Formats: sequence, C-alpha cells, structure tokens
Amino acid sequence: GALLGSIICKLLCVVGFSFLLGGFRYKEQSYSENTVHTCMNVLLLASACVLLPSTVAYIDLPAIQAIYLSRYIAIIVACTYPLYLWFQLHTHKSLFQREEFEDEVEGKVEPMSFKSLVLLVVFLTYLIGECSDALIDGIEPLTMRFGFSQLFVGLVLLPLVNSIGELIQGVKLALKNEMDLSLTVTIGSCLQTALFMIPLMVLLGWALNVPVTLAFPGAQAISFILSVLVVQAVTSDRKSNWFEGVLLLTLYGTICFLFLYCL
Repeated sequence: GALLGSIICKLLCVVGFSFLLGGFRYKEQSYSENTVHTCMNVLLLASACVLLPSTVAYIDLPAIQAIYLSRYIAIIVACTYPLYLWFQLHTHKSLFQREEFEDEVEGKVEPMSFKSLVLLVVFLTYLIGECSDALIDGIEPLTMRFGFSQLFVGLVLLPLVNSIGELIQGVKLALKNEMDLSLTVTIGSCLQTALFMIPLMVLLGWALNVPVTLAFPGAQAISFILSVLVVQAVTSDRKSNWFEGVLLLTLYGTICFLFLYCL
C-alpha cells in the first residue's frame, strides 16, 4: 500500500505543484512529447500488470491461486525493468536526453570509480534506513494524537514525507522552465517503483515464505489507475499551465480525504 501511495503522491502532488508553481512564472510550459509519452505508456502498462491480481476479489479466485498469480506477474514485470533501462540508456537514449544539456555537462563531470559508487550506495542505504526509523518513531505519536489510521499513514503521510526531496527538485526545475527534466525525474521514479520495487516485494516475500500478493483493495487500486490515467491525459498535449496543476492537486486532495475518512 505504501508503494502505491508513493506513486500516487509523485504523480499528483509533485507533478501538480510543478505545474502550478511553474505556471505562475510562465504562462505556458512545453516539454518533449517523446520522453513523457514513453514514460507514461510504460507506467500505464506497469500499473495494468501490477493491478491485474486485484481483480481476483471479484471472481472468487482462491487465495493460494492469487498468490501464485502475483508471483508470476511479478517475475514478468521485474524482467521488464532491465529492458526499459536498456531502452532508455542505450538503444533510444536520444529520447531521454537534450543536446543542449549534453553540451553543458560534457567535459565537466568526472566519472566516479566503481569502488566509490559502491561505498556511496552503502552509505546512502544506511542513511536512508536510519532516517526511515526516525521518521516512523516521529510519526507514531502524531498518529496517536490526531487519530490517523495506519492506512492513512501508509498511503498518504509516509509517501508525502518521503517525496519532499523530489517535490523541491521538481518545483525548482519547473521554475527554471526545465519541465522536461522535472517530469522525467518524477515519472522515472514512479516507474522504478512500479517496475522494480513492487515486484521485488512480492519476490522477497516468496523467498522468505511470506504470502505477499498484488491483490490491492479496490479503493487503492482504483486510485492508482485513475492517477496514471489522469496524468497521461493532462500531459498528452505537451504543454502545461497552472490550472492543470490545480486539477492534479484537486484529485490528490480527494484521494487523501477518501483514505482519511472513508477507509
């Protein structure tokens, strides 16, 4: 549930604020059709594959078969992720890069050694773990004080706090009229969650003999697929303005109230 909440938050809240604040500075902002269209198509496919097991609640499929179905789908979706990276970084990398940006950074960035990269990943993993523990310890008294449910905390509060860094970065890029990069970073993070993190949780549960499935409750599944469809529709014209940001934030606020009061 928290992973779905993370995708919903980034698609609606981060992109919404980027459109809104960028639209206040620029009357209209444009971005590459190829980049955003490709990312949204992959995200739509990933969301369809991930949410298919959620339909088992409506066809009376036995729980054990739902688990097997989730595992098979997780394998297929997880295999798609390295293919997407190969597509993005090798065969069609021109779709995700801008020539002027390449000219700016050429010769200025020193590549890191493999050892340095490994040490950096280990350090950041440890740091994220410590921050997550501190975050959970800090949120628990807050939930007890205001009476928030665990569902609301997992689907709204935690994803919102975890997305603050991406929100700031996305808004900064939008204010610089770098909407291409802003959308690519935000949607790319959603793709990583949908294509890699969610299937990984299912496969790790399989390895640890823990029954983790992709059968999400109906409200969560519908909120997820609606978020993807709405963002795809809003970005289909290759232009953004402040009112489109309002539309995305309105939907996000509606979903937050749904999880707060109705579930």
